[in-house]
Amino acid sequence: MSANGFQRYIIAAANLAEAEQIAQDNGLRRREWTYAYCGYPTRQLKDGLRVDSEDKLLGDFKPEERWLLTAHLDKGRTHDV
Repeated sequence: MSANGFQRYIIAAANLAEAEQIAQDNGLRRREWTYAYCGYPTRQLKDGLRVDSEDKLLGDFKPEERWLLTAHLDKGRTHDV
């Protein structure tokens, strides 16, 4: 987590190994990203994740997940999922 409380990058993937590959493909070191999910066998977004811009989301996020992680960026948006 950065000094302002935001994650640098959040990665959505089917599993941690895929997330590591996405990070590697994007030139990220391990401390520069976090895996978006917890809970096995059902995946759910980890609590408290935020980004400081939408381009910090990598991988296959569902539209409602992307909205949850970035809702604080634009107070005028509506949730159209």
